[in-house]
Amino acid sequence: MNFPSSHPVLIRKPGLVLSITAASGVTISIGSSIQLLALFQHYRHPTYLQLDHLGLYVVNGRGLSPMAQGLLGQFQKANIRIVKDRDSNATGVLHRQHLTVPVTHVTRILKDSLRPPHEAWCWLVKRGDVASLLGMDYSSYLLSHLLQV
Repeated sequence: MNFPSSHPVLIRKPGLVLSITAASGVTISIGSSIQLLALFQHYRHPTYLQLDHLGLYVVNGRGLSPMAQGLLGQFQKANIRIVKDRDSNATGVLHRQHLTVPVTHVTRILKDSLRPPHEAWCWLVKRGDVASLLGMDYSSYLLSHLLQV
């Protein structure tokens, strides 16, 4: 199926809803307990982790299996916590199972929803620590072309 990106489209099937917004993204609802958002991300001045990509976001993951794997599954059910440093509210340590990674509390422009890009507080992981947090190099999650499988 091909859908125009110039105007919104809503498709309803039993247990499935696809909502396509004009030139922005696709919301996929599976039953009442899984909702995913796919957005085409394009950055005018990208940094290391801001390459043009198709972003997949879990809006509602209650129905995802604990057996989910890959980038989606490894953080969905993970026990992740951040402990702020005693000396500063701007730094801390991210704990994920046996792994610890230093983080910094910063504001960034986020493109993580159908809303326009917006500024939000987030915990920033240093570039050198990304691979250890993901369990492999960031580039392992990227494809050179969107249709590559």
